[in-house]
Amino acid sequence: MDFDIQQKINAQLNPGERILWTGHPRGGLVFRGSDIPFTLFGIIWLSFVLTAAFNALTFEEIPIPVLVVLVPFLAIGLYIVLFRFLHDAWRRSRTYYSLTDRRVIIVTGWFKLEVMSLSLRTLPGMSLSEKSDGSGTIQLGTSRSGFGWPSSMYWPGTSSRIVPSLELVQDVRSVYNQILQTHERGFQGN
Repeated sequence: MDFDIQQKINAQLNPGERILWTGHPRGGLVFRGSDIPFTLFGIIWLSFVLTAAFNALTFEEIPIPVLVVLVPFLAIGLYIVLFRFLHDAWRRSRTYYSLTDRRVIIVTGWFKLEVMSLSLRTLPGMSLSEKSDGSGTIQLGTSRSGFGWPSSMYWPGTSSRIVPSLELVQDVRSVYNQILQTHERGFQGN
């Protein structure tokens, strides 16, 4: 973790609060199962836009209003199929996690710092999703999603998830157990 991020996390600490763990999501492009419906929709969207553009270009004189209308639709399709994965990788490269003896802190942002703090004493629940390589995601709270959508799903470009998560963390089981132990100690202390 670079020095600047460590300073930003330290600035969030209350007097006497101790950092127990820091980490960040795995970098690079990631394709999740929840990306399948969006990607399929984007491919269908792009096929309609490209068909319309091809039909417009086959005229001897291209109707300018048609091309002007197609450009934003093309941009939306390209974002859904390609650029949202790049945006997600960029967002994760600027996200850092910290577990203290009192809470979980999520720091993200490049131009504007965003900090989410979740008290371990009031955390309503937690769930773990672990892959065979030991990496995974910890959802911090209970699922509020419906209609069969994954509760950790988000639309890239938004500032929050349905449920805050520590996503794509290495050795996720160890972090999960550490959060559980810290949570239990907090209640035993009173």
